[in-house]
Amino acid sequence: MANQTKYAFFPEGPGYLYVKFCGQGFAAVVSLVSSLGPNPTLFVRKTIIPGSENCSNIAPALAEILPSTHEKCSEIRSDSLVLEFCDGGSLDDWFEERLPISVEMANVFAWRAFDDLLGALYHLHSQGISHGDAHSANVFLNWGKSGIPKFMLGDLGCGNDLSLMDQTPDKQQLIRELAVDYDKLTEVLAQIITGIFNPCTSILMHKMDKLLIDPEGFDIELIQLFHHLSRIVDDLYAGNIDLFRKHMEKLKQLVGKYAGLKVSNDTDFSWARPTQPVNRPLLFDSRSELLRATEYVPGPWRIAHIDPTTLEVQAVEQHSFNLHEPRIHEDAPDLVSLMNNRVPTMDMDGRENVVKLAQLIEEGNAIPSNVADNPFAIDTTFDVKSANTNHKRRRRQDDDFGTILPTWKRTKN
Repeated sequence: MANQTKYAFFPEGPGYLYVKFCGQGFAAVVSLVSSLGPNPTLFVRKTIIPGSENCSNIAPALAEILPSTHEKCSEIRSDSLVLEFCDGGSLDDWFEERLPISVEMANVFAWRAFDDLLGALYHLHSQGISHGDAHSANVFLNWGKSGIPKFMLGDLGCGNDLSLMDQTPDKQQLIRELAVDYDKLTEVLAQIITGIFNPCTSILMHKMDKLLIDPEGFDIELIQLFHHLSRIVDDLYAGNIDLFRKHMEKLKQLVGKYAGLKVSNDTDFSWARPTQPVNRPLLFDSRSELLRATEYVPGPWRIAHIDPTTLEVQAVEQHSFNLHEPRIHEDAPDLVSLMNNRVPTMDMDGRENVVKLAQLIEEGNAIPSNVADNPFAIDTTFDVKSANTNHKRRRRQDDDFGTILPTWKRTKN
């Protein structure tokens, strides 16, 4: 007996199946997606909400349908980044689950974090980019198959272009951007070493000062290099950027050397790895059931027909849903007409109308004559076989520097 077809959200690009909603910030919606193929890989999909503080975003949480022939189709856009998924969650998550830890484990984790995160910031800065928000919530642990996680920096939403700042005579903004990044690094390292999950820098630094006198079992080289980093940041705040660059290069080399000596490849702290839920694509029994669950699924996405046993895509429907209209000023005279005439196949009750249409089709009824375009037509140009067998993860060399950077970017639907 053949498996009953299931339905899934099919995000843009070469093909990803939607797994779950992860969160929403001021500028983006984050979700977990799975690649296609016999060995699917999880990715984080960050869909950026377009606009500015002077504009009003028209991106309602309903199933917007726009036929490809619609006059406004070329103006619709939605930007997404597809990022590497870190299986250990954020450093904040790990602090909450695994404190307190042994001195031995704190030593190993601190050396690995020092090496990874210092290298990540150094690489970003060498490319003319600041991070701007390198606190523990944006540090992610990626265990893979290792007994020690890699520490990665994510969420570059507060980053800035340093190249223009470097051309100013006093370089004050450049100095501030660099100092803030490394200042945050000292805070993260102090939290790992001391086991004090407290954003109060004075408390952390007081404890680190005491460890300089009595290391309490920590590697003295780790404590000394930490304080060396702290002094470099102080010099940077004082405006001596040339001295900062000289000392930072040497510090990076020393940290890399000691981390290589202190962290053995055979060290196994995998018992501290958080238990991960089984993350599988979100499947629905019917198209109408899927359409009712659109609120937290950022577009563009289409509806895919899925074999529930193999998770292979059997077909993909033509139309894209939950698309963003271009931002317009709130007092624009054409706002009302734009909203009312955006989609000729449905009114402002949007989602319920589309759900009702899906139910009619599921019950074997014909599409009503007043619906000009079938929103559930199959895309005959989509290469199902290729999508199921040839979708490969595209890595960038930048990943080696411990920074989560996009493996693929969608600039326009």
